[in-house]
Amino acid sequence: MERRIARDEANPYHYFPHLTFPMVRFAGVSSGRRNFAVISGGLKENEALENEARTFTLAT
Repeated sequence: MERRIARDEANPYHYFPHLTFPMVRFAGVSSGRRNFAVISGGLKENEALENEARTFTLAT
């Protein structure tokens, strides 16, 4: 599933204070040129922050 990081009106989840999403086995982010993925059996949530570094957070 693809989700927008930007919290603008085009993002259907823009009104949530935190955009954490369930993580069953894997999650990842892509810039179009570079990709990053995490595969795990114990992490529960993930979120990509709307900051300059595009921080990718994980929660147990």
